[in-house]
Formats: sequence, structure tokens, C-alpha cells
Amino acid sequence: MNLPLKDLARGAVVAAVTFLAVELVFEGILWLIFGVSDERLWAAHFSQTDLGFWRYVGLVITLLANFFFIMLLYSIARTHFTSPGKAILGVSGIVLAIQYLALANLMLQAMFPLSLWLWSLVTNVIELPVALYAGVWYLTKDEPEGKK
Repeated sequence: MNLPLKDLARGAVVAAVTFLAVELVFEGILWLIFGVSDERLWAAHFSQTDLGFWRYVGLVITLLANFFFIMLLYSIARTHFTSPGKAILGVSGIVLAIQYLALANLMLQAMFPLSLWLWSLVTNVIELPVALYAGVWYLTKDEPEGKK
């Protein structure tokens, strides 16, 4: 899969929007069943002030940048796997491992609480592969069947 950067950027946008949609639905279901939400967990551990509009601009930029690099990693790793599904799971595993090892380091230094670490681990194990699948689908939807 040899893709120009603009296609990777489009795939990243599709993956990021899918990630947000899956997060909204999945975490909403968890909130309805268990009564736990990430906002409550954050409020219990951190006293952050609401930064308003610029906080959300920063979150969107960071999310898009993350998914751009995840799609770039997928395009590199795709040639080493026998199917797109295995590549998606492999890249998701690599990204989650890097992410949670960094968070575990902060947790062990008492800078990040265990409950938030576990919450994000549980939710992102579902959200990331689904979002990556959507981005990969967008990138490969016009390719002939043998090229995917």
C-alpha cells in the first residue's frame, strides 16, 4: 500500500470521526450499565478548570495528529501482514502498548490514577481497532480486490 500523505490524512479524519462516534456510543452504554464515566473519574482525581473553546481545538488537533501517525504506521505495517485484519489488530496492539506503557509509567509515579488507566484501557481496546478499520476501509474502498 503506497499512499500519498493526503490520502493518509483523509483516512485519519475518517478514523478520528469514527473513534469519536464509537466512543460516544460505547462509553454511553457503559455509563448506563455501570454508572461510570470518564468525566466523573477525571473530576474525582483532577481539579482542572474548563479551558473552553481552545481546549477542544487542541483535543481535535491532537486526535487528528494521532490518527495520522496511526494510519502512517498501518501503511508501513500492512506489507508485513497477510491480511488487512491482522494488520489492523497488530497496529492497534502496538499503539495501545505504547500508550498504556507510558500511562503505566505515570501511574507508578503517582501522577495518574489507576482507575483512569483501567477505564481508558477498557474503552480504547474496542474504540481503536474499529476506528482504524474505518480509516483503512476508506483508504482501500476504491482498490481492486487483489490489491487490498
